[in-house]
Amino acid sequence: MARRFERMCEAVTGSREYKSEFGSHGYTVPAWVQELVRLRVLKDTSWHNDVSPSFETADGDIRLWVDHRDPAERETGEETPRFRVDLKSEDETVFEGDDAEGAVESILQSDYDEADGTYYARELGGGEPIKKFKTEGEAIRWIAELPRRMSREV
Repeated sequence: MARRFERMCEAVTGSREYKSEFGSHGYTVPAWVQELVRLRVLKDTSWHNDVSPSFETADGDIRLWVDHRDPAERETGEETPRFRVDLKSEDETVFEGDDAEGAVESILQSDYDEADGTYYARELGGGEPIKKFKTEGEAIRWIAELPRRMSREV
């Protein structure tokens, strides 16, 4: 009954979540991915017919794939990296690996706003600022340390 209600809500809102699409397969997603969803950098675009959960930027240009935590459980084989970042506008994969920091750095960048003399973390290629910093080093550090700060799985 609860599953039927979730599907009805999905039909009305058009939203899905990796937990409803892949939860029964033991998938977990790092907390940093959920943080980027909370900050509205990414939205959950997971679909059960795909190989793994996926998350896209608001404009749909960047897509993060998060495969199973256990390599032995990955549908396409143990050699498949856990994270993949695709850039749709260029029709290319810009990152593949098990390194969460590399995945984050493929999605976020630091940027300087001359008008107010502030550094920001923002989505690669533009987008709205996510967080404000006094120095570029602080912005770069925040981006690089996001996976370590939020290392748990949800």
